[in-house]
Amino acid sequence: MCPVESLFNEKEDNQMYITPPITLDSNYINSEPISISKYFDLFDFKFNELDEKFNLINPKDIHDFILRNDDLFEYLDEIIILLHKFFQNKNYCLEFSFDPEIQDLSQLIIYINTNELSFDNDWELLRKLNKEIRHIDKFPLTLKKLVSVDLW
Repeated sequence: MCPVESLFNEKEDNQMYITPPITLDSNYINSEPISISKYFDLFDFKFNELDEKFNLINPKDIHDFILRNDDLFEYLDEIIILLHKFFQNKNYCLEFSFDPEIQDLSQLIIYINTNELSFDNDWELLRKLNKEIRHIDKFPLTLKKLVSVDLW
């Protein structure tokens, strides 16, 4: 959920506050409202962590997409664990792919850098990786469809 879509509260200090989106992580369920500036600081911190783990192909588009779907941070964290399990010595890229006809088909694509010599083996590993990603039960399908993983 995007902060713009959330309800804002003004407290006595004249700061705007927002209740962070409820994610599937239980420690967020009872969260207190935080200032909007703090929310964006936390968001930027998480986005910078992402920048350390991936080569971001179109960072502004990725940033804007995750801002509208900020539960993606937690989902991407889970995928990163699996990436390291199957492709520990590879580099990863992240790209936002925009579908001009159907906006709901826009998504983030994680590319695993590979080469021709290891392609067949990597293809089999990718199939196993995607199977494990599909079986991550703590995320709804609506979130899962926003990310795909492929070889590059």
